[in-house]
Amino acid sequence: MRTSASVHIWISSMFAVSLGIGCGARPIPKIEPSPTSQLSVHNAGTIMSGDTVRHTFSLLNATPMQIDLSDEDISHSCGCSDANVFPRRLPPQGRANVTVELDSSNKVGELAEVVKTRWRDSTGTVSEFVFGIRAIAKAPIACAPTEISFSREEVANGSQKTVTLTSDLELDWKSLKVRSDHDALKVRCIRSESSPQMLKVGCLPSPTGEPQQGHIKLTIFERDKESSHQATLPVFWHSPTQLRISPKIASVRRRQNNWATTFIITGNKIREGVELQKIQAGKETLNFELHQIGHSANRVDLTLESGQFDSLPKQVTLCFSDGTTNFLSLIPPSLP
Repeated sequence: MRTSASVHIWISSMFAVSLGIGCGARPIPKIEPSPTSQLSVHNAGTIMSGDTVRHTFSLLNATPMQIDLSDEDISHSCGCSDANVFPRRLPPQGRANVTVELDSSNKVGELAEVVKTRWRDSTGTVSEFVFGIRAIAKAPIACAPTEISFSREEVANGSQKTVTLTSDLELDWKSLKVRSDHDALKVRCIRSESSPQMLKVGCLPSPTGEPQQGHIKLTIFERDKESSHQATLPVFWHSPTQLRISPKIASVRRRQNNWATTFIITGNKIREGVELQKIQAGKETLNFELHQIGHSANRVDLTLESGQFDSLPKQVTLCFSDGTTNFLSLIPPSLP
């Protein structure tokens, strides 16, 4: 960047409530400027979880000097958000479009994205602009409880647990399809033409007695529409104690300025407070964000800088706070 004013643009992002593999329970960022900054907020209102919200703000260079923005002046603190600034060269009184994107995939509750632009001129005066997006994401299908756990005694006694399904949408409940990804899971749907719907869930003992994990996957269509919605309900039995990584082989996806992927860590150690502390690729430490999505599960958003992915080994090491390690394999995306 060549200018007599120093410019910085960054994004901060927090999410309140999680669903499935969504961002975890964190404080919502306050969209508040400092006394010397200017504020612009777009309220997107209520959206469906999975929707992407985009809004373009206008950034004015009110200084008497030209400002040139480079990629180094734009950084992201969360893989869930994105921002684009154009044009990059702003003459005095020139304007740039700042397009901010909020991705609500697998998230519910109040969401907020905050983008700040700040520069200091040759006299030391700081100019700051704050751009914010607010939205409330509702789940197409809400499961209560959000996960099921069976103790050894409950499995031995053939206990069943009830799950209630609700939605804020007009769903065709007759189209509801329920399937599990584990032979030991037994699911019965108590059908009704209106919400709420009920599931009865049981499971068979593990032949080895080892902790087990499975998922119940739901698919349903909106009434009189061709669009469908999905939800996933995790089920644990025999009291899982080990940390499990899913998937063990993760495909990275290309973003504007970096690469990103997501994976899930489950197990009772998460409930006991064990956390992922570091992701190591050879001698290099990778950036990631950790989000709690249940009592025994965390979601990890892993970010790789541009050009970094090609130099990485296929397998990275996950280092946990209790001293244990696990491994994750990274592969290129299946499509360009």
